[in-house]
Amino acid sequence: TPKKTTPVDPEQGAKHAKVVATYFELFERKRGTKPPFDGGDGKAVARLMAKMSGDADRACAAVHGAFADEWWAQRATIRDIARDPARFLGMKARRPSGRMTPTHPITAFM
Repeated sequence: TPKKTTPVDPEQGAKHAKVVATYFELFERKRGTKPPFDGGDGKAVARLMAKMSGDADRACAAVHGAFADEWWAQRATIRDIARDPARFLGMKARRPSGRMTPTHPITAFM
């Protein structure tokens, strides 16, 4: 039997496409390559949109937040963002930890 398809609301489709386009643009800008993207990632975008009450601008803000932080920019996927979008909303670039890198070898254990 053929799989039942539910009609896609054109407005929802446009919002989904906006979030996907934002994700692709920022991923490519930070990592220099297109992100892997399959059906599971498309479902993650839908979950993200649901958590943002259908607000594509807020969903895009979460994506922007993930890529504003250098640590997350190298690791985050759309699935990570969809899992906990509140973590990324309003995220700014972090400053370095302030740890000093030794400029000479440690000799205390010689």
